[in-house]
Amino acid sequence: MAVIIAFLPGRAYATQTRAVLIIGNDPGGRLETRIKEIKDLRANHTQVRITHGYCNSACTLYLGLRNTCVSRDVSFGFHGPMSQFYGLALPPDAFEYWSGVMAAHYPASIRAWYLSDARYTTVGLRQLSGRELIKRGVRECH
Repeated sequence: MAVIIAFLPGRAYATQTRAVLIIGNDPGGRLETRIKEIKDLRANHTQVRITHGYCNSACTLYLGLRNTCVSRDVSFGFHGPMSQFYGLALPPDAFEYWSGVMAAHYPASIRAWYLSDARYTTVGLRQLSGRELIKRGVRECH
């Protein structure tokens, strides 16, 4: 199986084989772009392994894929939907809509926490470790 090294925008490191995508040090990026990528990964039954460094913002949406696993020491940074202008709040209806879009991409145990807590962080990040996510039911990489 050939290995493809992909340096994609917004991702400091990603290695992809035919059916495995390895993620590390991913700062996130545009929500719409990541949602399209996740749709493609789901359609291709690609396994996603988040194995090192950090996974912030839109990167955390990978957690909702059935074939995702995480390593204990990875740091995950969550935040609520934001305006394109850092620190500027979205109108309430847009905030609710985009919170729902983001939450729909999380497993149920993360979705509940996100909607009750993390989505209200709109400046900075709300951090959880891979270890904490595993305790919440996310599959551990072995």
